[in-house]
Amino acid sequence: MGTFCVCKIRTGYGTGGIGYVRGSGLSCDVLPSVREEPFDRPVLDTWVDTLEETRIAPGGNDILIPLNKTTPIFIVYDESFRDLLGADGSNTVPLETVAEKNYSFAHEGPVWLESLNSLFFTSNRLGNTTDSDQYVEMWLLEVDSGNLTQLDVPVPMANGATLYGNDNVLVLSQGANTTGGALYSLDPVNQTVDPLLNNWFALKFNSPNDVVVFPDGSILFTDPVYGFDQLFRNGGIELGAYIWLWKPGQAPSVLADGYVAPNGLAFSPDFTTLYASDTGFFNGTGAWNPLKPHTIYAYDVVQDDDGNFKGIENKREFYTSSVGIPDGIKVDNVGNVYTGVGSGVDVISKEGKLIGSIAVGSVANLAFGGQNMDELYMMQEDKITKLKLNTQAPDLPTTIVSAQGAVVRENDKVPVLSASPAAWPSGLVMLYMLILSSTNVLILH
Repeated sequence: MGTFCVCKIRTGYGTGGIGYVRGSGLSCDVLPSVREEPFDRPVLDTWVDTLEETRIAPGGNDILIPLNKTTPIFIVYDESFRDLLGADGSNTVPLETVAEKNYSFAHEGPVWLESLNSLFFTSNRLGNTTDSDQYVEMWLLEVDSGNLTQLDVPVPMANGATLYGNDNVLVLSQGANTTGGALYSLDPVNQTVDPLLNNWFALKFNSPNDVVVFPDGSILFTDPVYGFDQLFRNGGIELGAYIWLWKPGQAPSVLADGYVAPNGLAFSPDFTTLYASDTGFFNGTGAWNPLKPHTIYAYDVVQDDDGNFKGIENKREFYTSSVGIPDGIKVDNVGNVYTGVGSGVDVISKEGKLIGSIAVGSVANLAFGGQNMDELYMMQEDKITKLKLNTQAPDLPTTIVSAQGAVVRENDKVPVLSASPAAWPSGLVMLYMLILSSTNVLILH
């Protein structure tokens, strides 16, 4: 009977960590490739709960503390993951709860704001989640003091976000009732927002979920229909579940289709690869279907000679999660991919190999932060957990382009692309009319 060996490092919550013990052998959980019948693992439970024994494999030099199922552990599939944890040098893996409440205040959109030494993030759906009377909170966590500040700005059902300029946040609205989804620029200090985009040729977006910015200012975002599943959107679906490309100054365009529920997005550190997750496995209300995707796909990014974003090609399966869905996605500066899953955070090499798991319990989204961008902040609904790693996040683009196509300074107002063609830039109106004339479509305004 074949087996493969998985090594564990246990740690505790708090300001310090519980390390592993040096020894003469390697302590591994041996997972059989053929299990004795009968066996059963509930689909939404972690496979860690199926481990029954610990064996010593010869040739190693570490003895890891035996598994305690009530305590977070690190699952090492490849020695490169041990290097990320920094365990060889410090013999400890610090894990810390940095914020905690008694409801789902920490779910989506974590963005590190360096000048504020703070983490921006949004809550899960709150209120009466069985009808349309729902809301989302937006927060700033000052990490040194632990102070939490709730932002009071009008972004309906705020969701995914990314850095926009040096201190602003590009935050997605999922829409509410008959109001469609939209993109906003948020100033978290002055607590002001500017709408950027809210339609595609007067059709409403569904419930935009995640967003990334390319160095030339191009904006990519996902738009699943979760808002309709979750009852806070109504009025009828007008667009597909797409990945969108918006080059401010131009009309948005469909970048990729064929998704059940497009969700997380991330670029590789060199911006040559786009990662996108499809989380159709869940319908947004907790119902799940194993025939639907819980997968991260990778694309090659196509650029012109000047390095501007042109498109994507060569879609391929990159990673499928074994517990829950791969929700948020982040990368470090050597190309490792981190994704929040039902058991914690899975870490995948740029070649697509699972190298380790941070088994802290379910994580929806995550972000790098801290003075050296080497701290991983994990959104766990009723708490935020921080893990210091032996790696760093890559720099994010700070380019902002206005709806008229001009590069603007970080604090300038960015005009909205209105739902009314009469308010669009003249060049876009001409393009719009050309499209109508070429397709012989009559539209009455």
